[in-house]
Amino acid sequence: METMALNLHCGVYSHRTLNRKPPTMNEEGTMKINAIIMLSVMVMVGMMLTGPARGGETDRAELEAIVDDYISACEAKSAMLNSSSKNIRRAAMRSCLRAMFCRTSKDALIDELVAKNVEPKPYKVHHFLNARFDETVGSYELAFK
Repeated sequence: METMALNLHCGVYSHRTLNRKPPTMNEEGTMKINAIIMLSVMVMVGMMLTGPARGGETDRAELEAIVDDYISACEAKSAMLNSSSKNIRRAAMRSCLRAMFCRTSKDALIDELVAKNVEPKPYKVHHFLNARFDETVGSYELAFK
């Protein structure tokens, strides 16, 4: 009795102190199977709620819309060309160059986005456009410094 009180006080419970029989192999196996079934049901329900995957096809219209938004954002930043700060003027000039680069080579950029199977998510498209701009115009950037 003293060991039971001591074990209960310390928060230790075991089948020996509470006079229960230890779980048998069948009970443990059944618990594992139930846990696996529950996990698989949860995964299947999660997949049904998210909807079908896109299958790798990118929607050209969505990509065009994202590129158009990117161009308009760059043009909005280029409105700061008359700022009194040299750094802001430099960033505005770079933004103006980005807009002009994307506008002039928009079809080629979208074709490349489709060929590389880039998802039509703004952050992925922006990353791609920034990388292509830096590859193309990066060597000429020395003139702006």
